[in-house]
Amino acid sequence: MSADPSAAKPPVAPLALLVLGLWITGAAIWSFAVPMPQGGFRDIEGYRAVFFHVPLAWAGCVAFLVAAWQAARFLLTRQPLADAAACGAAESGLVLCLLATLTGMIFAQSQWGKAWNWDPRQTSIFFVLLIYAAYLVFRQAVDDEALRGRLSASYLLLAVLPMLWLVAVFPRTAPVSLHPEKAPFDPLHWRVMFTNFAGMLGLLTVLLRYHLGIARVRAAGERW
Repeated sequence: MSADPSAAKPPVAPLALLVLGLWITGAAIWSFAVPMPQGGFRDIEGYRAVFFHVPLAWAGCVAFLVAAWQAARFLLTRQPLADAAACGAAESGLVLCLLATLTGMIFAQSQWGKAWNWDPRQTSIFFVLLIYAAYLVFRQAVDDEALRGRLSASYLLLAVLPMLWLVAVFPRTAPVSLHPEKAPFDPLHWRVMFTNFAGMLGLLTVLLRYHLGIARVRAAGERW
């Protein structure tokens, strides 16, 4: 049996990594350099954490949606790479949401005087992290590869609806929240936000491609 030629190739072209690194670096510099409104903040500079916090959270949710899509694809096709993609997306989403939580705590400390307040959005991300951390523990607990793939995919499909409810519905229906209903931003600040979001999506793509690259190497029994 011949080896898969794609297993010997780098998952991401070096030029693409360079462009992504420059993009993320430029977006970070812009986030710290853009003028901020003078009103509506307890700590103007501390509020800049939101330029990273929100895009990381958005990208994490995208990763969880990709995980559910790949899980459904695995259940329909039984392709091992779909299972690997689902696992990689869930792991990447967990990392991105952890970073979103950390930057959110920086924001909370600067604006509310306390890093963790059990605000509805903090509560929701806490349970999202628990759901997907439990997925990784559950996946490692099953030794049989075929059974692990089926059970893991089923878990991800069941998890996506609570995830969406926790991030999109629960915070908006909670009677009390420290988060403002509307961010004191102008169009320039939203451009900074979406520039960072594009960088986070690029980072997510790189993480997924590396995860699939590792899966291909293992399947082919060779190194890049």
